[in-house]
Amino acid sequence: PPHDYNNEEEGEEEETGHTATLIVANIGDSRAVLGRVLKVNKDNNTKKLPPQQQEQELLTQTVTLTRDHKPDDPDEKRRIKSVGGWVTHSLTDVPRVNGILALSRAIGDGDDRPFISAEPDLTTIGLTSSATITIGERRSRTTAKKTKQDYEVMEEFVVLGTDGLWDVMTNAHVVEFIANHDFKGTPREKIPGELTKTALLLGSYDNITVLIQWLGGEKKDKDDDDDNANDNRQKPSFTIGNHSSPTGSNSTEDPFFQ
Repeated sequence: PPHDYNNEEEGEEEETGHTATLIVANIGDSRAVLGRVLKVNKDNNTKKLPPQQQEQELLTQTVTLTRDHKPDDPDEKRRIKSVGGWVTHSLTDVPRVNGILALSRAIGDGDDRPFISAEPDLTTIGLTSSATITIGERRSRTTAKKTKQDYEVMEEFVVLGTDGLWDVMTNAHVVEFIANHDFKGTPREKIPGELTKTALLLGSYDNITVLIQWLGGEKKDKDDDDDNANDNRQKPSFTIGNHSSPTGSNSTEDPFFQ
């Protein structure tokens, strides 16, 4: 199964063959993360290896697309104070703007302007499906040498989640979870529900909504008609899971999972 390599922690990347540009705007504390399933590009001999050994050449890459707008974020805290507001801290509660809201930016809450901003953060990134990506200056875990490695982008997806997901799972954990379930053949429409269940089992007590946007389109069955097989144009598809838990219950019998 794919293992995670987060290039945010290890070096820079050079991308070639961009087919599209993704523009992300966010306000609030929901989060968007880009996940990539990569395959090591070595030489032609790699293709001659048994499938089990080829699978070991797969790994995931995690790219954060948004910044959580929390009151205790240093930049947000400075902005709030600059317009005359304050951030409260308590051992029994989360940080809040002026003692009220637990996030620092929102589309609504107009009565709390300018302390609660409606200005979004923007992130732009090139998508590289069916392309090659070069990870540069990656330090080897076994030697002191820094090397460059080419990877083929096998799959790209964006996962959108509310804070109930990210309270208990890291970005890399979520990306690898999705990639592993897809690799094992879990139906894509069921993966968000499985992710939601896992967050509940890990102790999340907040509302959880997960949406996965598959940028490479829907998976095609091996027995597709010739007409469909000859049509290489694939439309992006998405799957979604949801759980609202005001009582903190971690029951997996919730109707959202059906």
